[in-house]
Amino acid sequence: RFVGEFKDGKRQRGKIIPAKDVARSSQVTTIAEKPADDKKKLKEDRNSVATKSKEEKSIIDTINPSSQTQGTSANSKKCKGTDFTKYNNCYGEVKTPKGNYVGEFKSGKPHGQGTVVWNSGDKYTGEHKKGLSHGKGTYTWANGDKYIGEFKEGKRHGKGTISFVSGDKYVGGFEDSKKEGEGTYTWANGDKYVGDHKNDKPNGRGIITFANGDSYDGKHKNGKMHGKGIYVSKDGSKYEGSFINGQRHGKGTAIFKGGDKYVGYHSKGKFHGKGTYTWANGDKYVGLYENGNKSGKGISTWANGDKYVGEHKNNKRHGEGKYIFKDGRKLVGIFRDGDFVNK
Repeated sequence: RFVGEFKDGKRQRGKIIPAKDVARSSQVTTIAEKPADDKKKLKEDRNSVATKSKEEKSIIDTINPSSQTQGTSANSKKCKGTDFTKYNNCYGEVKTPKGNYVGEFKSGKPHGQGTVVWNSGDKYTGEHKKGLSHGKGTYTWANGDKYIGEFKEGKRHGKGTISFVSGDKYVGGFEDSKKEGEGTYTWANGDKYVGDHKNDKPNGRGIITFANGDSYDGKHKNGKMHGKGIYVSKDGSKYEGSFINGQRHGKGTAIFKGGDKYVGYHSKGKFHGKGTYTWANGDKYVGLYENGNKSGKGISTWANGDKYVGEHKNNKRHGEGKYIFKDGRKLVGIFRDGDFVNK
């Protein structure tokens, strides 16, 4: 294109603007700038803890590929000229070093309905505002993952659905492209979390149902069971109490299949500290535990009337103690590995 003066049909003073310079505008990067790409899901530790809408045919298919900066739309007039920074309330196409945009413009920026296709293979179709994805739209990654939902200033924000090619799926709230608020995450193996999210992970109250039949209802922190909660196993066993980093930790009550019961303290998923274990047959131990075993001082009583008061190690009578039979006989002295050795 020549801009300048003519005389007798010939160019005089002026300049020639190559068509390729159109793409060098300082506005180009705002058109082809991707929304923040933190799409990588963090599949939370399972001890811790989109229905796809039918898409319209891409509007890019309605444009003649040979037309670099012009297009048509039923709702917008065709953009004129080659300087897209001057496009206003019209419909056109712009090719940039990062990708292509086809859609509506306002004040020289994508504004309204449009489609962006990046050289990476990612694609966004939906609403724009001042050059950024804003409103409802669909973002498809080159690997096949897809988000359908709301955007704000170039980021996933509001209600939406992400479907992963792995088979995982999240339906719920987003903020700054991260999972936020109430939502449901379903894994391909059948595990499911329904509850609160913060900073892209389960945080707050939620319910996990596992494909094997187990379930957890309680508090979460950074994707793991953390705080007060109830864990129920498929065999009917149940733990109600405190969790830290996905494990039983602190005070709680465990009821096992068959009727056994433990009330006391835990550490890293094991009995640890003071506790009481009652067997379904009436036997009982009250005392100290270490790493899941009776260790330290404690009292054992049996349903047949026998009783032991003394020290333990690795679930056995070990150290000083007193064994009292139901008929009144006593063994008082030193025990080792469960056996009485001397007075």
